[in-house]
Amino acid sequence: MVLSVNDAARSILEVEHLSKHFGALAAVNDLSFSVNGGETFGITGPNGAGKTALFDVIAGQSRATTGVVRLKGEEIQRLTSNRVCQRGIARTFQIAAVMPSQTVLGTILAGLHFGAGRRGLAAFRFSSQEIDRAYELAVMMDLESRLGVRTELLSVFECKRLMIAAAFATSPSILMLDEPVGGLTEAEGRQLMGYVEQIKTTGVTIMLVEHVMSVLMKISDRVMIMNQGGKIFEGTPAEAIEHPDVIRLYLGSARVAGHPGQGGDHAQGL
Repeated sequence: MVLSVNDAARSILEVEHLSKHFGALAAVNDLSFSVNGGETFGITGPNGAGKTALFDVIAGQSRATTGVVRLKGEEIQRLTSNRVCQRGIARTFQIAAVMPSQTVLGTILAGLHFGAGRRGLAAFRFSSQEIDRAYELAVMMDLESRLGVRTELLSVFECKRLMIAAAFATSPSILMLDEPVGGLTEAEGRQLMGYVEQIKTTGVTIMLVEHVMSVLMKISDRVMIMNQGGKIFEGTPAEAIEHPDVIRLYLGSARVAGHPGQGGDHAQGL
């Protein structure tokens, strides 16, 4: 989905005073931010900061306790996940979520099926155009040689690529990626980010939760750093690595790889 200049210049997603409580625990606490059309918006923070809980609420897997989420100006915080997907938000998960008995081709076709607003598995019927499109997406993610393979036989790296292909098949305006390089080698992580960059050239807005700071800072146009369900920073990667709260709480004396004063473990992840 290619955005016009006007679309890219304005907010596509607005989150206002969003909270998600689990009993007395506020996983997301009065959080507000916006995402611009066509940008890559990176999110990070320590374990338990509320990153995945935030994704769950935006994508409709979990209902907000309070607050508003708007996609292209329309409230979506009360919609079910399938309705949110059909409105234009697709997501992937930290742990590969694929149908183990389905093939690679069938998984991508399922994304096309539900992205088009269809329901039910029993009525799966696909046009030649849809099959061609599924093949194109497989080629994009270097999965064309695995089309007939059941997903339970795929490697972690292949499953990660397949999740992205199936999510992208729904024709989203926003693609949300939850720790896409988790469990991958450094080389695999770099390759996966190359696929994401390719998807971004189509005009899709990317939201990215990632612990590996070197990856997050390289790919993101803007970043938000969370802690205890709230926001401690929002801005450009260059601003983030110089922000005193980010340095004090998360980076210490280290810097993101490739910047002066780079450190060891802290430069790789939070």
